[in-house]
Amino acid sequence: MVGDLKHGRTVHSLACLLTQYRVNLRYVTPRNLRMPADIIHFVASKGIKQEEFESIEEALPDTDVLYMTRIQKERFESAAEYEA
Repeated sequence: MVGDLKHGRTVHSLACLLTQYRVNLRYVTPRNLRMPADIIHFVASKGIKQEEFESIEEALPDTDVLYMTRIQKERFESAAEYEA
């Protein structure tokens, strides 16, 4: 999963849904937009391996499917914070 994993409800739901299957989840996101801890803990409690990356190039070699979301500009208080 790539993008705004902190605010995106779709990625939260998808991560929980995918615990029903034998998958490994790979998250690519800036540190300040990481998947929330409660989702990480829930997924881990189901025995699903998770990895975090800050660069898509690092994650791609062993990735079969990409689910991408946009960075939600409206979630930032300023344009400077969004650009950081």
